[in-house]
Amino acid sequence: SETKWNVGCGSKVMFWEDGWKDDGVSLMKYPRLYHTSQQKYQYIQQLGMTSNGGWEWKLQRRRFLLEAEIDMATKLMEDIEGLIVQTQRQDNWVWQGDSSGTYTVGNAYMLLDRDS
Repeated sequence: SETKWNVGCGSKVMFWEDGWKDDGVSLMKYPRLYHTSQQKYQYIQQLGMTSNGGWEWKLQRRRFLLEAEIDMATKLMEDIEGLIVQTQRQDNWVWQGDSSGTYTVGNAYMLLDRDS
């Protein structure tokens, strides 16, 4: 995909289901953790809060993690630890087909022409 979410306040980006990380892959790549989550289909801003100038995650599960899931949970936390939620900024889409992040018909045409 040539677009990705640029997370601001997290009010439009679904935590599990949207591919908001730099790699564009959704966090559903951790299906066992997704299955145990009590927070499916919720936005990023619903899964944490601002605390001491940073973001603190408040992930809730339906049950305790099994031993085999603990490594997955550690990897999930490593995946999301660098996110900076900015409550004063809106989420928006960024076009990756151009370094400016702005979509234009010309950029799209050059991208299509390059791929053919």
